[in-house]
Formats: sequence, C-alpha cells, structure tokens
Amino acid sequence: MRKSVFVCGLVLGLMSPARAATIKLVLKPDLPPLLLVEGELEHGDEKEFRQKALAAPEAIVLLSSAGGNARAGMEIGRAIRLMGFPTVILEETRCASACALAWLGGQPRFMAQTAKVGFHAVFTMDGERRKETAPGNALVGAYVNSLGLPMKAVLYITQSPPDSMSWLTFEDAAGYGIEVRPFPPEPSRQAEKQPPIVPAPEPAPKAEPRRDPPTVPGSTGSTAPFAPKPDLPSPVPPAPVKRELSDLLDVQEAAAVQERLRGLGYFFGVKDGVWGPRSRIALRDFKRQNRLALTDVWDLDTQAALNRDGAMPAPASYIPPEPEFTSEGIFWPFLPVPGTTYHPLNPDDAELLQEQLLVGGYYQSSPEGIWGMDSRNALRRFKAANGLPTDDIWDVATERALMGRR
Repeated sequence: MRKSVFVCGLVLGLMSPARAATIKLVLKPDLPPLLLVEGELEHGDEKEFRQKALAAPEAIVLLSSAGGNARAGMEIGRAIRLMGFPTVILEETRCASACALAWLGGQPRFMAQTAKVGFHAVFTMDGERRKETAPGNALVGAYVNSLGLPMKAVLYITQSPPDSMSWLTFEDAAGYGIEVRPFPPEPSRQAEKQPPIVPAPEPAPKAEPRRDPPTVPGSTGSTAPFAPKPDLPSPVPPAPVKRELSDLLDVQEAAAVQERLRGLGYFFGVKDGVWGPRSRIALRDFKRQNRLALTDVWDLDTQAALNRDGAMPAPASYIPPEPEFTSEGIFWPFLPVPGTTYHPLNPDDAELLQEQLLVGGYYQSSPEGIWGMDSRNALRRFKAANGLPTDDIWDVATERALMGRR
C-alpha cells in the first residue's frame, strides 16, 4: 500500500500539463518501470509508445490526456494489451476520448476515486462543427470487442455525442461489463492487483544461435512454457529438405511451415497459410525449445532447424499462450521485398496497406495489421482493377500502383 502511494506521489510530480503528447519511461530503483502518457494524442504517438514499451516489458502505464487522435489511442491500447501492462488514472487526473480508449487496453485497469475517465462518439471536423462518424464508431466497436468487452460496453463508450462526455463511474463500469479496480489498491487485495510476472529465459547470443544441452533434472530453470523436465520429448522425423528460404507471404509455403509446427506440437491454430500472431508464437517457442534465439525471426538457420532430423517437439504439458498475453520475441520485422518499402507481414505496414485498400473500396474490414485472406482478396481486386496480374503477390509494381508512386 505504501509503495502504491509513493508511486502516486512520484508520478504526480513527474507529470505536468502538456498539449502535445509526451511519452516518458521512468526507471526508479525498487519500483516497476513507469510509462507516462500525457497530452493530446496524435498520429504517430503509437509508434513512440511501442518503442518505449519494448524497453520496459513489465511497465505500468499512467495516462493523463484530454484526448486526441482516436486511432492513436486505440493502437496504444492494443500495444498495452499485447504487452500485458496495467493502466492507471491517478487522483484528480483526466483521461478522456482517445486517452480513455488507450486506457481500456490495460490488464488490469485502475482508476482513482477522483479520476475522470470519459468517452464519446468518434467525430470528424466539418468546418467548425464536430460531426459524428459511423465508420469511426465501427472501428471503436471492433477495437473494444477485440479486448473482450461486451456489446453493451461498446454502446456505452460511443453513446455520447462529440460535444458531450460519458464520465465513467465504478457503478457504470460494473453495469456495462468494464472491469475497473480502485487505485491505490485495497490492502487486503493487494496480491490480486498485479498479474504474476513470469521470468522468461534469456535469449541466446546472436553469434551463437545454438546452446548447450538443457540442464539436468532438478536444476533451477525458467518458469516459462519450457521448464526443465525429467524426460525430454523425443525428436520428430525430419521434414523434406528445402534449400531456399520459404516465403511466408506465400499461402502454400506458410501453410507447410504451420503444418510442420503443428506436427511438432507448437501450432494449434488453423492451417490457413496466414502468418499471424499464433504462427509467430509457435515459431518463437519452437526456437526456444531448440536452443535458438528467442525471436520469431524466419531465416535459413531456423528453417533448417525446423526441418532437421532431431527437431525437438513441444513438451506434453505445453500450452501456447494467447496472443494478447505474450509479446517477447514476436513481431520481429520482415525485410521489404527488393525494390519495395513495405512488407505486408509487418503489422504497421499491413495496417497502412489495408487503409489504402479501404479508401479505394477494395478492403471491407477494419484495418488491424494482420495480412489475412480478406487483405489478400482485396489486393487481388485492386490488382485486377489496375491492370496488374490478378494474384496476391506483393511486388514493386503493386506497391507503386497502390501507394501512388511512379
């Protein structure tokens, strides 16, 4: 309890009124890392937040903002959820509009008794007038649903017109299915407030992608999914040798990698050739079990290890973590196809491309940064309409046509 009060006082001293958003990472001895977000959120702030979040994988996020760009707020919220950060609104602090959308991503969400968390409908400016936008509210609805909140929460969050505000109370939160906890936490329930932090094994040095054999049974080790066991799983027979690197943008080649990971016990998703979060997690955890670098980087060494005779399968007790609750080592960027700037398997790039296809009327879903079948079909329609080969291949000509570059 005393530490919570100290954190509260420390942060109040560090946070100052700001118009444009500032995102600060505060590191103090004997305290968890603090990520401070204050001021008006603007497009691009989500990228700065992600960079600072990756440097502090166990942070607490404190927000203070009157609002700003709704998309920036939602993207920050998605990053918060991906990293498993709790979010906190301190005493006498306001977090409204886009800030409140970011706060929703917290696991868990905290709010002081005198804090103000406010929601209203998404709007665009029509001259000097705020005009509610149905597509914007639809994007908010999709975001809120992705956080696991019920439809009644979506209706509450978007019910107030742009010139008004629904200020959240603890009673409203309970009634609309939005879990909120008081801050500072109650002493008797302190242990519930922070999710347990599970130490992950240290990554292998880049210069030495292979590690020594596992420690003998009885030695201390990581409590991550691959704790030492008395009996290691038996190796699985090799897959057919492939000397060129499989292209994970190709549905058939990606599906073959998913099938191999499934056979080894790491992949439990749909074998659809869509290289999304579950495929990335499966590859990362395969590499961890096989003493490779703790990332989802796809390269020739990883491909060889996956297909080799003696590849180690997942332990019988392995349960893949949900994408919302893991972030370590995943979403390492793919290099762009030669001559291009973007790669559809990179979430930021995919979302930008989806937005371009949405503007042109080819993409019918909400941009989410996952290059799935809807995105591929939209790209086919775009290419057919623009005199390009009717396929989903991403190349220089396609990028130039879609992004307006010549």
